[in-house]
Amino acid sequence: MIKKILFHLFFGILIASIAYAGSGDKKAGGYIYSGPAKERIEPYLERLHLVKLEIEKREKQLKDIKKQITQRKVELAVLETKLATMEKMKNRLLFRRDFDVYVVKEGDTLWGIAAKEAIYGDPMKWETLYTANRDIIENPHQIYPGQILIVPRFD
Repeated sequence: MIKKILFHLFFGILIASIAYAGSGDKKAGGYIYSGPAKERIEPYLERLHLVKLEIEKREKQLKDIKKQITQRKVELAVLETKLATMEKMKNRLLFRRDFDVYVVKEGDTLWGIAAKEAIYGDPMKWETLYTANRDIIENPHQIYPGQILIVPRFD
């Protein structure tokens, strides 16, 4: 659509230039138009300028949209990673029955979770929690609210 408008504007300017070439003075490879030629060409030049401004505006919008698409792709990758982790956890839960599950709360540490009476009642067993959950805990000093931990049970 924009190319079509530019073509018509260019074609109009070209026709006006040919028709009224004799009514202007040649200067620096172009024409300085006056009289009827100037009146006929000015509307085309004005429309051409407006179309160029519109193209610049649309190009900026396109650039912004591309930036948003890139951001959404990153967000999608993060969500896919989380989904894969949840699938892995689901599979772990299906095959193990000698465990309990604990959902990490704000302020929890492995040390504090192991110290709870309902878990082990001994903070020194934090390493047992870490070892059982190594696939979701990268650093034993950093656990996050919402993480679901496997709590191995011993007979």
